[in-house]
Amino acid sequence: MQITTKKTKMALKEYYQELSLMPTPQQELREMLARECLVSEKTVYTWLSGKATPHKGKQSKIAEVVGLPVDELFPNNKTKNGTKRH
Repeated sequence: MQITTKKTKMALKEYYQELSLMPTPQQELREMLARECLVSEKTVYTWLSGKATPHKGKQSKIAEVVGLPVDELFPNNKTKNGTKRH
């Protein structure tokens, strides 16, 4: 695994310390979804934690960004008889 850092030459200790300053994959996803959906990261966090569900348009955008179907990402969009909520 090669990770690009800001410096071109550094000791192993410096390299390791700089890694802690880099965003995690989860943080990158939150930032990307916020940017693409035009909402705050706090809003995205509420979606990811299950405390809120994004509107249909945002769900489509999220599905496009992550490359998974809306129905898979948001399985609770179905009513008891299996039809979608509006």
